Amino acid sequence: MNYHNNMKPTTEQILSALNEMIQSKTELKAEKVELANVLDFKNKYDKLGEEGLQITKKGAKAISEWRSSRDKLVTAIDQNIKSFQALEKTYNEIKKQTKELGLNINDVVPRYIDIQDEIKMMNNMKGLIQEGK
Repeated sequence: MNYHNNMKPTTEQILSALNEMIQSKTELKAEKVELANVLDFKNKYDKLGEEGLQITKKGAKAISEWRSSRDKLVTAIDQNIKSFQALEKTYNEIKKQTKELGLNINDVVPRYIDIQDEIKMMNNMKGLIQEGK
């Protein structure tokens, strides 16, 4: 708009200028809304990214602890199996001696459960634990 010589603007010029101002202000608001959306998105994304990182760290720690516990448990099971195998040798010696003496093994060792069943049960447990890798 050009206002030379202190001329009074016409109604048409005033409406045109007013329209330009309104349009300019509307565009600024739209830019502010867009900028606000971008900032809001960025803040939420950063927050969720940090939460995801913390969850990942906790998950990695839990997996590491599980693996350590699992390894210790497998080692304990292996030791238990070896102990049962050694005990089975002792049992077989006792069984042989009782037979030689004409005794019944169940009278000498009344609460005996088949050691092979115990070993099988421990191996099954070990297999279940190792499947959880």
